[in-house]
Amino acid sequence: FNHFTIHLNLKSTSLLINPYIPSNMSIIEIKQTEKFDEIVEKAKADKKLIIAKFGAKWCKPCKEVAPHYKEFAGKYQDMIFLDVDFDTDDNEELADEWNVKKLPMFIVIKEGKEQERLQNSCKDKLLSLISKQFKEAAKSAFSMDEDF
Repeated sequence: FNHFTIHLNLKSTSLLINPYIPSNMSIIEIKQTEKFDEIVEKAKADKKLIIAKFGAKWCKPCKEVAPHYKEFAGKYQDMIFLDVDFDTDDNEELADEWNVKKLPMFIVIKEGKEQERLQNSCKDKLLSLISKQFKEAAKSAFSMDEDF
């Protein structure tokens, strides 16, 4: 008789609830560098992956990709999705710190460090980036032991 035992590491994943944001939202708007830094540190401690979108209200490609980013944030709730408005308060300094030169820019942050980036407004390329990160995060969260 073959059967599989699946072990779930609850410390590294919460598939239904994201404690970083209110339940009626899927994206955290960043208006201050301190908030961004706070979330990065908390995510690092909790072993959560961040997808940070740097954009601006005047940026046409940013507006075009925004509904898709929101859709993906709702679908991949185990990751933290940030929306950094380039024109808000000191976010321009934050963009400089993360070497953002063009908008929109999507940066994958793991353990406080950049893992990958995408400067594009194409829905399919954004989905590819996010799903790749989700698959990698899921691999480390789940392990399967075969019992015979």
